[in-house]
Amino acid sequence: MITPFASAEAFKIVRKIAGTSKSKVVKNIEEHFKNLSMGTRLNSKKIDIDDAYIIWVYACIFDDIAYNRDYSSYCLHKGKSYSEKYIKARENIREEFNRKKILSGKYIYDRVNILSYITFNLQLVAGLSPSYKSELMKQMNRQSRSVENEFKKTLNELDVGICRWYDTFNK
Repeated sequence: MITPFASAEAFKIVRKIAGTSKSKVVKNIEEHFKNLSMGTRLNSKKIDIDDAYIIWVYACIFDDIAYNRDYSSYCLHKGKSYSEKYIKARENIREEFNRKKILSGKYIYDRVNILSYITFNLQLVAGLSPSYKSELMKQMNRQSRSVENEFKKTLNELDVGICRWYDTFNK
């Protein structure tokens, strides 16, 4: 599986998430994906590199939360580990994502909707829609056909895992 965490883009994203207060971290995810979906669908028909990395990083974090995969060992930037920032970001998201209202016991956030945003956008990053262009997929293709195939396989595995996880929410 290819992970985004060795890239400078992923380092910036994880650092930003880790620096966001717990009370805002999931709300920011929700708002970001709503804005991204609307902006992408209505305007450019292109997934920029920065947006693709955001989608990929969040998908990995939610995959980690769902299945206890620890991606922190992949978190290297300029030869230094930033695993502690990754762990903090993951735990902030986990805690807030699973937070419930005191009286009703219902989840505060629409968990299925958030995960649906992620899986929808993962498909765009993977270049599975003929209507949208994925800059990150183009970049992977330039490296080699095998890297492109591994990248598509990775995104597909993340998509299937997250879909399987949110299917359990409706039971």
